[in-house]
Amino acid sequence: MSKLLLPIIFLFVFGNHSEKENPTEAVLKNSVILPIENSSNYSTENAPSTVYSLRRGCSHNDYWQNPPLFKALNLGYIYIEADILLIKDRLVVAHRRPLFPKKAKDLEELYLKPLFEIYQKQGYFYKDHSSPIFLMIDIKTEAETTYAKLLEMIQPYKSMLTSFVNGVEVPGGITLIITGNRPIETIAAESERWAAIDGRPIDLGKGYPLNLMPMVSEKYSTILGWTTTFGTKSPRNILKVQDFVSKVQSEGRLTRLWKIPEKVEAWNWLTYHGIDLLNTDNLPKLHDYLRSAQSTPDFAKKNK
Repeated sequence: MSKLLLPIIFLFVFGNHSEKENPTEAVLKNSVILPIENSSNYSTENAPSTVYSLRRGCSHNDYWQNPPLFKALNLGYIYIEADILLIKDRLVVAHRRPLFPKKAKDLEELYLKPLFEIYQKQGYFYKDHSSPIFLMIDIKTEAETTYAKLLEMIQPYKSMLTSFVNGVEVPGGITLIITGNRPIETIAAESERWAAIDGRPIDLGKGYPLNLMPMVSEKYSTILGWTTTFGTKSPRNILKVQDFVSKVQSEGRLTRLWKIPEKVEAWNWLTYHGIDLLNTDNLPKLHDYLRSAQSTPDFAKKNK
């Protein structure tokens, strides 16, 4: 009996205690340009072995992903969005005020610190994308006070961030884009600023510099109205999207819609009619679409 017990005791005491791979180290290891596997079966333990950047993909409400930030990075997302609320001098990451704010994680813990760790080690996030990636910060509380707290929080991370000095862009590893409740005039008046602004259709025609407002966004159902469910079956829908795209792109800005149906058919017709950035909550599905021929304008033209 004692002989039988010895291997069991040995395994219990000296068994496999290897820790799971640090998610930051996984990003560092995987940010190379090689053929990539289909990501439909993504999991934290089995992330894609290699990563290409997705120029048109935006991880909407990224903090709901498992895990936040790292799932998006391991799938190549360039635009990553996080909602923040100013609660008792903390920038809590959440869509609404949490029941227990003290237990909620903040912007620094979930995003700024891990991004900075990666940037310090290698100076980029994707080898095939030398330009900055974008952290979209959706302010859910009062714009001015929340933005002031954000400026305070980013102080230790400025070497990683894009800045704009007297209107001239100084690229960093990450460009911050403020969306939601936006203190537009405050940001626009800064001689040295650390963020750009996500525009709305009402901001068009006001002469905002392109590097201050590089994109204009709107909710899918706001553009389409009550005909949303008809998609391309409604000529009015097509005209509404075309009108939005033409007005935004005439000023040289990117177009973005959120709350898009998570369907290839929707992505196809929006691609064909000129929507630049596609928001998603289903990161693997949009990843596979954008990495396929389906996301090209020629394919979308045939299948819109």
